[in-house]
Amino acid sequence: TNDSGYYDVTVDTGSYTVFLATPNNFWNVCENDQMVSIQQFYDTTTVDFAVGAAVNCPLLSVDVSVPFLRRCFDNTYTVHYCNEGPAVAEATTIEVELDAYLSLVSSELPATDLGNNTYRFDVGDVTANSCGDFSFTTYLDCDNTVLGQTHCVVASAHTDTCGSSLPLPTITLESGCEQDSVYFILRNIGTEDMQLPNT
Repeated sequence: TNDSGYYDVTVDTGSYTVFLATPNNFWNVCENDQMVSIQQFYDTTTVDFAVGAAVNCPLLSVDVSVPFLRRCFDNTYTVHYCNEGPAVAEATTIEVELDAYLSLVSSELPATDLGNNTYRFDVGDVTANSCGDFSFTTYLDCDNTVLGQTHCVVASAHTDTCGSSLPLPTITLESGCEQDSVYFILRNIGTEDMQLPNT
């Protein structure tokens, strides 16, 4: 759907079941799986869905990326963050932990040095179903690095909205580097077990 909830699907004649897939379990769809019958070509019909909050909390996601890294040069990273929940994420902050061989040169947003090569960026309130981006530039060390070496940067998003106790299964992903390998750790930080697999 677009930001107004509009969607269209072009189909042949026949009967169909239309359902709305929510981005996560913080949303609730009333009367999902609606039946539609198209009898003639060029017929149109409208199927509306009522969607509400299953949990009236924000759900933040964040991604940090760089197209390539060059030793002895400045490299620009992009941070992309979203609120995939139904409530505003108030006073949102993004924390970025840089690899030991990277040093912060400049950033699009003011950066607060938290120590241990970690910086906090204040992005303010993030409304439901909205995203934002900002960039920062780092310098990759010449003297202590080699070609092909992996350099990890980790980003996390934080808000005080709803506190830390989430009433549904909520999976977080943590990643890191060890020598020539990248590892991922999945954690359920909610208060309920997952009943079904998810992707």
